[in-house]
Amino acid sequence: HFEALLGRAADRLGAGGPVPPRFDAADGAVKTSAAWLIDKAGFGKGYKMPGPAALSTKHTLAITNRGDATAADVAALAREVRDGVHEAFGVTLVNEPVFVGHSNPYLPGDVLEGIWEAPLVDDRVDRGAGHGAPGSEQGH
Repeated sequence: HFEALLGRAADRLGAGGPVPPRFDAADGAVKTSAAWLIDKAGFGKGYKMPGPAALSTKHTLAITNRGDATAADVAALAREVRDGVHEAFGVTLVNEPVFVGHSNPYLPGDVLEGIWEAPLVDDRVDRGAGHGAPGSEQGH
């Protein structure tokens, strides 16, 4: 799977362009940086500013509520980024939802505070990513 990602990255960014980082896991899985994929797919820091929902100005993995975003706004941005990365690189980001101060069971399953991961082999995912509160950009 990683070789296919390298081919798509070369097609999108040029043969001499940047290549996705590769992290070999002990179990034989290969992982890459979701932040790299998001950025290179055209969703840089601050994407959709001034909001109401936008990517963090400090880290592409965090979706922030700039004050008036609804859950639908956050979900729409999450889907836009997820779908854009898939279109650009053929990788489907796996969200790791973190709701801070909210526990509405009726929100769509793909609404997230903003942590994505990019599994490339057997859908194995490292769940060790850090989290920050929406809008706080702490730790990002």
